Amino acid sequence: MRKRVGTGVLLALLVTVAAGCAKTPDVTETNPQHQSGAGLNETPVTLHVYNTLGETVSMERAEEYIRRTMPNVTIESTYEIAPKMENAQLAAVRGGGGPEILYTQDYYTYVQNGYLKDLTSEPFLKNYMISALSDAEVGGKVYALPVGNGYISGLMVNQRLLTELGHELPRTQDEFAALCGRLQESREETGVRAYAFGMLYDERAALGAMPFFLDAYTDSAYVQWLSQYRRDPSSVSFQDPAFVRVLRELEELKAMGLCQSSDFLTSDSQNLQEVIRGDALMCSVSYVDFAVRFEDKLTEVNGVPSFRVAKDGRQIYVPAEDFVFIPYMGKTRGESWLATNGDWYLGINANVTDEATLQASRLYLEYVASTEFAPEYYSASVPAGATTYYRRDDALEYSFFQERHPEVYQCLTENSVIKNPYQFYGSSLFTFALRHSLCDQKYYAGLSGGSAYKDIGAAEDILAVLEDYRITGQNPYEVPDRVVGYTEKEYGYVRIFSRSNESALGNLLADALREYTGADLAVVNAGALTAGLEVGEITESDLATAMLYGLSNHVVTVRCKGANLISILSTNNLVSTVRADQSGVYGGMVIPSGFTYTIAYEPVDESGYGAGAQIRDVRLANGEPLDPEAWYTVTTTDYELGGRDLWEAFTLIPAEKPGKLPDGIAIYRTFDPESGAASRMFDLNLDTYEEQYRQITDWAVEQPNIIDAVIAYIERHSENGVLVPVTTDGRIRIENMPERLDVEKNGVELR
Repeated sequence: MRKRVGTGVLLALLVTVAAGCAKTPDVTETNPQHQSGAGLNETPVTLHVYNTLGETVSMERAEEYIRRTMPNVTIESTYEIAPKMENAQLAAVRGGGGPEILYTQDYYTYVQNGYLKDLTSEPFLKNYMISALSDAEVGGKVYALPVGNGYISGLMVNQRLLTELGHELPRTQDEFAALCGRLQESREETGVRAYAFGMLYDERAALGAMPFFLDAYTDSAYVQWLSQYRRDPSSVSFQDPAFVRVLRELEELKAMGLCQSSDFLTSDSQNLQEVIRGDALMCSVSYVDFAVRFEDKLTEVNGVPSFRVAKDGRQIYVPAEDFVFIPYMGKTRGESWLATNGDWYLGINANVTDEATLQASRLYLEYVASTEFAPEYYSASVPAGATTYYRRDDALEYSFFQERHPEVYQCLTENSVIKNPYQFYGSSLFTFALRHSLCDQKYYAGLSGGSAYKDIGAAEDILAVLEDYRITGQNPYEVPDRVVGYTEKEYGYVRIFSRSNESALGNLLADALREYTGADLAVVNAGALTAGLEVGEITESDLATAMLYGLSNHVVTVRCKGANLISILSTNNLVSTVRADQSGVYGGMVIPSGFTYTIAYEPVDESGYGAGAQIRDVRLANGEPLDPEAWYTVTTTDYELGGRDLWEAFTLIPAEKPGKLPDGIAIYRTFDPESGAASRMFDLNLDTYEEQYRQITDWAVEQPNIIDAVIAYIERHSENGVLVPVTTDGRIRIENMPERLDVEKNGVELR
């Protein structure tokens, strides 16, 4: 349900920069076939690639690379916007054809249906980060290379200020560590702040916490521990003082009261503004921060792209070329530094059987895998790179452990069977499902299925558990997966289509929420769905995979006017400037229960964007129109209750306004469906907005989660142990559906 920002553009940028900035590797080092120079190498081959890149530079570089070995290879790249590309590609592959090189976000659908070649034994995989490849492993095999996604994380550096301070832009990891040390030494003299890792929001925090982060880069003992672990994991101990020190210092930060955000990687807009103004040298940002808050503010000033920012009470323009964005980097299996990737995948079409074409396809992937992004840094006016933050279940803050200690993270996850790119669930899976929040210094383990956590404790306790697991391979905290039902019907899921059409799986979820509380209606966004359910036993881990946020989103009931509900339908579907690709609109469309509605699209132009749409004919299940002035009890999630995904009709009002809920909204602590009334209503007569917000959010996270509601539904609606099939029933009617999102025309089964 988090926003996806420009995945197609990011993929294009990643490929562009990889080609434009790369040092071209020696092909003879990685592919023995390069030595032959005859036979297949002389065969004319044309590789077809769907691409989100409008220019041909990257394809030219790839073509040049391949022609060193196969001089008669030509690459034909077809440009499409991301969703249109994905749909056309999938349809072609299902029909036995398609391009030789496949880009996809729907990786697991491709793997499950056998659409991708097995790449596990390919030598070029050694050039990829271990932690990146773990995201692509299915059953211990790799079928594609993870490439760029919507969350680029890295450092925004004010290069002009860096020069004024007498420093040069670092080009290696060692140079960066040395720069951090010099900044630490001169901080009091220069007054220049340097933010990092998203939690240094004020001067006090910077002074207190920055030394820790700098030490983490310059701690030679810790670096040696990491290097040794990389060479031989069995030769190191998690009790090593260097490793223990890092985790212990994090707890010291909490004791100092410096933890102001649980997001370990990104900074807020204030940090970024300080860097633009020249008050701070650098800060960590995600691409979301950068693109949403600043890229759209670039203005041409005398022909120079510039940032507009407030300084000393007036608006100033700062040339974008003064800044660079440095993606976070990690060690590959080889000796190159490479940014971590994820979310989009690059593989070879399983329909390809011609040996010459297969060899050319492997060379294309070898080119991508061997491209060395670092130490090249990119202009802020053209943000590019790949992410070190790969989003999983919101309840499990993997990003902390993955980014601070990627080798330990690899140890914990190397035996995983990943059924969905966002989840670590599966009956054969053991990982320590680490949950770590900087504001809640606790670690939890045992999430092999279901919603059970067991609190291990703080840093010292988990070190002991990790050490025991490394030696014995046993997880004393593991919670066995549990079978909760059986289905004879397959519940399909294809990301783009499931976010833009009614689906049986979505109806099951919405109906489960409404029935669980006994409310009049229920609403949930389609972004809650992340995978399908196969025929057979349904386990808790299956549900957690199919409903990504099922463990971290909680069931709540509100009472609202019909007008507020209509507002949510309109806003979430962005009817004023609707994108025909619903998959890119926040969490996708609203899934209803207890009522129906119509989305009427206006004609879609060639760019894939519609001129608009309207929400029409909102009716209750009995056929009566929804009354804008009538009050209804509505079940939703605490995520949406907080106004996420633009559900602003549920949003608690901003802090500067009086402490009350928006007009037409009442929130209930508990709801009694038998009496149809609230057992207890919140005391909203509080002095401050913060008190009100804290009261409601503290309550919400204690409520049952989505998975609990779905399990209860399965138990109630099973006959002889088999779930009564849930189907599509026309609750979402769509007029003028864009052809590429039409399930029937694209052969997608969601019923």
